[in-house]
Amino acid sequence: MSENPTSLRNIPVDALSMAQAVSRRCSLSVADVLRQALVSGCLLELIKNGPDQEGNYAGFDKAYLAKSLRCHLAAPIDFLLELGEHPYQAAPSVVEHDQEGTSRND
Repeated sequence: MSENPTSLRNIPVDALSMAQAVSRRCSLSVADVLRQALVSGCLLELIKNGPDQEGNYAGFDKAYLAKSLRCHLAAPIDFLLELGEHPYQAAPSVVEHDQEGTSRND
């Protein structure tokens, strides 16, 4: 397997359509959109695969990855919240209320 792929065969048709739509909307080349998607995807894959014994992700420090992910995840998280699809939205509130209905944190 090549370390430096030169072909983008087998990209799902829907993914390519999304890239073309973003390209038109943002006046970017499809290559630029795919490059950004690759960076975002690599960040997510690093996190999904978990840390090594030192707490790093493929040699990257957690603080660095957290800062890098913030700009990639803010809009998708807002989107999920807006549609009621965020996985933690259904979790019960951790703020307790006293009998008068005011928060104990007030």
